[in-house]
Amino acid sequence: MIDIDRFKSVNDEFGHRGGDAVLAQAADVLRESCRASDAIARWGGEEFLVVSRFTDRVNGALLAERIRSSFDQRGFDLGEGRTIHRTCSIGFASYPFAEAYPEALTWEQVVAVADQAMYLAKRSGSNAWAGASANDRATDAPLKDRPGENLARWIADGIVTVESGPLGA
Repeated sequence: MIDIDRFKSVNDEFGHRGGDAVLAQAADVLRESCRASDAIARWGGEEFLVVSRFTDRVNGALLAERIRSSFDQRGFDLGEGRTIHRTCSIGFASYPFAEAYPEALTWEQVVAVADQAMYLAKRSGSNAWAGASANDRATDAPLKDRPGENLARWIADGIVTVESGPLGA
């Protein structure tokens, strides 16, 4: 899940035409950062969903950092000589969420976990990413207990690990 940081201020200052320009260019950043086999969708408002298929779950942080860095370096052209910079906050999780319990969460529930991880990144100050994954202590029962709402509890219980970045920071 990718959320454009401070997007409301774009619409407030430059109108919806400026916001639309940023959204279109954000899609360009994602297409440039992702592989042809990845699926990219606008998820609503200023959020995008990337489904990175045919890859190993350990590559999530690398893709998140590539996207974050590309946003950070990009100038968004609003026309009439106006360029602004925006960053993004990213949350990710792998499907299946727990390799030992592949049916514990549906793909929709994993998207909800990625969304919660994105808010962790946003609360860390934005221009960041956070990835959530079930660890070896995870079991089927606590994962199925209201998934998508319990990331903080799962972290506190020690069954989910969160990695965050940017890399190298």
